[in-house]
Amino acid sequence: MQSISTALTWPWMQEFVNTYGWLWPMFEVIHYTGMSLVVGVVIGLDLRILGLYKGIPIGAFKPLVNLAILGFILNLIGGIVLSLISGSRPAL
Repeated sequence: MQSISTALTWPWMQEFVNTYGWLWPMFEVIHYTGMSLVVGVVIGLDLRILGLYKGIPIGAFKPLVNLAILGFILNLIGGIVLSLISGSRPAL
């Protein structure tokens, strides 16, 4: 398992993040914001499909799909960067 972790880390990126201490929290915020967008849209749509908000047509959720896609992209970017620099969290 350690070899996989070592293979997925980029030393130059770890050094860059350690140099600028604000990068780690920024990528965490990006990652969690993306996750919140995806989960929020999916929960709202699931509740509507289960019949909780019968007054709202399912088509009204269509514009929110773009937010979920944006959230997925943010989550993907943040997750990839955080996994590439894993183990290098700067000391606060």
